[in-house]
Amino acid sequence: MLKKQENRKKTACFKPFSATIMVFLMIMLTVIPFVFSATQIFQDTENNYTYTGVITSPENTTDEDWSTRATSNRTKGIVYENFTINFIPTTATWQHRYQKESDASVSYNVGCFNHSSSAFITIFTTTGTGSAVTRNDTILVDCLNVSNLSIRTEFGEGVGAVGTGHYYEGMAILNFSEDRITLNSPVDNYQSLSNVSFNITSRSLTETLKNITLYINDTVNETIAISGVEDETIFNKTFALGSYNWSVYMCENNDSCYSSETRDLNISAISFNEEYWVNETIEGDSVLFTINVTTPFENQRISQGNLIYNSTSYAGTIVDLGNDNYTVSRTLTVPTVSADTNLSFYWQIILEDSSEQNSTTRNQTVNNLAIDDCSSYGVILMNLSLLDEDLQTLINGATYDTSVEVDIDIYPLGSISPIIEFYQNYSQDNNPQVCLENELGDSSYTMDVQIYYTGNSYSSEYYHIQSYSLINDTLGQNIDLLDLNSSNAQEFKIVFRDESFLAVEDALIQIQRKYVNEGEFKTVEIPITDSQGETTGSFRVSDTVYTIVVTRYGETLGTFSDMRPYCQNPTLEECIINLNSFATSIEPEDYTVGDDFAFTLSYNTTSRLISSSFTVPSGATSTVVLNTTLYDNIGDTVVCSDTLSSSSGTLSCTVPVTYTNNTIIVEVIKDGELQGHAIISLQVEPEDLYGASIVFLGLFLFFTVIGVGISDNPMLTGLFIIIGAILLIGMNLIDTGTSGFIGAGATFLWIVVVVVVVLVKGARRS
Repeated sequence: MLKKQENRKKTACFKPFSATIMVFLMIMLTVIPFVFSATQIFQDTENNYTYTGVITSPENTTDEDWSTRATSNRTKGIVYENFTINFIPTTATWQHRYQKESDASVSYNVGCFNHSSSAFITIFTTTGTGSAVTRNDTILVDCLNVSNLSIRTEFGEGVGAVGTGHYYEGMAILNFSEDRITLNSPVDNYQSLSNVSFNITSRSLTETLKNITLYINDTVNETIAISGVEDETIFNKTFALGSYNWSVYMCENNDSCYSSETRDLNISAISFNEEYWVNETIEGDSVLFTINVTTPFENQRISQGNLIYNSTSYAGTIVDLGNDNYTVSRTLTVPTVSADTNLSFYWQIILEDSSEQNSTTRNQTVNNLAIDDCSSYGVILMNLSLLDEDLQTLINGATYDTSVEVDIDIYPLGSISPIIEFYQNYSQDNNPQVCLENELGDSSYTMDVQIYYTGNSYSSEYYHIQSYSLINDTLGQNIDLLDLNSSNAQEFKIVFRDESFLAVEDALIQIQRKYVNEGEFKTVEIPITDSQGETTGSFRVSDTVYTIVVTRYGETLGTFSDMRPYCQNPTLEECIINLNSFATSIEPEDYTVGDDFAFTLSYNTTSRLISSSFTVPSGATSTVVLNTTLYDNIGDTVVCSDTLSSSSGTLSCTVPVTYTNNTIIVEVIKDGELQGHAIISLQVEPEDLYGASIVFLGLFLFFTVIGVGISDNPMLTGLFIIIGAILLIGMNLIDTGTSGFIGAGATFLWIVVVVVVVLVKGARRS
């Protein structure tokens, strides 16, 4: 590396006179008036800039001279002629020396003389005494950018009379301190991360600029060619950790060169602490990236935290944890890929001073979310079975020339733009399948499905799935497509309106048919409403019971139970089923709502029938179990149960009469996960247990009346009341429900509490 030149200054000035010569000249000036002109070179002592002008010797006056010119000030002293100050100096000072024969005070002005306007621009006026006075003052901006300018000192006549032989000698030395090189940034002792931008302005008055060199630690780092009389130069540099000094060296075309001041620079690093990301994911998945960082500067906060993922910048969310500690996070939808790909990412942390630092580059494996008809891939997404609705047996695809059209859209979470669009027409296939290339792992999506199925001698029907939560655990949907034979089918127009009788668009009409021999309702069709709130469905008329459940984007809007569709004259009129929220047989608020699941639970004490109506709002098929077990210490005695795989339906089971005076637990389970439960008491009703004898057994109540009257002690009275309650409840003369003696709703427990409170208050009043 080249070393910075040590001799940078171009200096030139007039050499000071020796004391002897100076005295000689002063003596000569008192006797022989003369004018001495010479070329004077004076310099900028800080920035090595020289100025050249004409220096004129002071006028020497005699007594007679002052007599003839006593009424006007005389211009005396040093005069710098023909200058234009066309730059802005940081400082500009005058230094004045004058001598007179006596110690009388003398006044003088200092300023600039504009030859174009013949005007003297006064900077300041002062009065000095003594044989030698030095005065330093800063010139203001009045003289800037004024052409054809002289700079001079103007002496006055003095305070007292000027005697014979009195004279004034004045000398003004102009000292400019002009920034030939301005270091705009960074400031001295600047603290930064790895990247630093150096900004420098260079100026020249008489020559054009040639080049500028950046020195780091007194060593040449980079030289850039420049031109003109003023130039702004930027050096962008990357540093390792440590302390540095820097300066610049500028040269003009005449090879005059100038150096700047030297400044210090400190480079510190951000500490990247804990970092979280998923090593492997699938395109379109919503994944979280977080990083914890600590900044090295107390006065420098993080202004931006960007996740640079696959060369694209995504703004992160910054949380200030205090003590210069921050957490930056970003949830990102993984971009689509055509094949399994490793994508790189890193964090870009930018501080308030615009300095920045990057974290270590990481890689994330993104798998392609490929989908097909299971000809190449093996992870089953959907397994469809085309069945005859009446017989519940597979329809021969070749015989009836069946067609199943499947349209699937898979979306990233929160997005309305699908990343996967799949369509396939399965001709003469009664078992269509859709497969993925890979399992989903921890990835999550939503899925919409439209299935259209038909065949010769069969109705054309639809099955829709809406906003289905697609995760690894919900793969492998088994869906029965129940198609009604045309000879038994009647098409109805279904119209659904909300509480305001307005049409509801995109509502799923889940049509459940009751199979009496099985005692179950099964979903046979799921059409979707249009913008008029209308759709069509195929029904068996008159002799078949249906339940219709209306859902929309996960919300149950209405349930219409035990419907028997009837159309009086289908050849002459349109068959219509009108549905609205006011006519619902089960209010939406009566449902217990879970994750894409809603259900009810009821128990009929007379028939001992437990039933549960459920719906999967998305329209997907789930395996739902209604399981009843005996509430005892073991808890594994199954009383009754029912199972149904459907998007909606009704489960029921009857409790055997062998279970009396017991308590049972009823659970509703969807796809292996408990959705809700209830505790039911099978305690026998008093009438069924005692019949007409219940009247005589009621005479036990009189024991409590007799006990109350035995003593006037309120404590004894309360005791007999409690004993009577125990007898009534223990012998089941009074039905107290599921909790007789213990628990939050126990009847006996509350009787005891009330009696004790009354006794305590009565005792206090006594």
